[in-house]
This record gives sequence, C-alpha cells and structure tokens, in this order.
Amino acid sequence: MKFYIKEWSECLFSLMTDAGNVLGYFASIDDAMGACEEWYKFNGDEIQFDVSIQSYKSNHSPVAVIY
Repeated sequence: MKFYIKEWSECLFSLMTDAGNVLGYFASIDDAMGACEEWYKFNGDEIQFDVSIQSYKSNHSPVAVIY
C-alpha cells in the first residue's frame, strides 16, 4: 500500500492512502511514519513504498518530500 502524510499545521499530521483515505491523525511526522512501519511489519508480503509528505510552509505553498 502507498501512504502519504499531509501536514495540516505544526502539530497535526494525517496519514493517508494514495486513494485519499485518512487512516489517522498524529502529532508528529515520526508518529505517522511509525504507524506506516507497523503496518508494513504486520503485512510483510506487501511491497514497501516511499512515503511522500505534503508540507505547507508559512506562505502556504505546498512542498512534497520523500521520507
């Protein structure tokens, strides 16, 4: 499964599927990445993809980062 993390504010991040389904909300990118890692551990046969992170700078221009 492909995941991405969307930053809503400095302390609110959502973990989402590539189809746009929200799986959960987290206080940090590390917490959201931890959830991805747990999912891949539980579903060991799945191909592990990079997780993209959609972040917003103070001027609200989106930035995509691969974690």
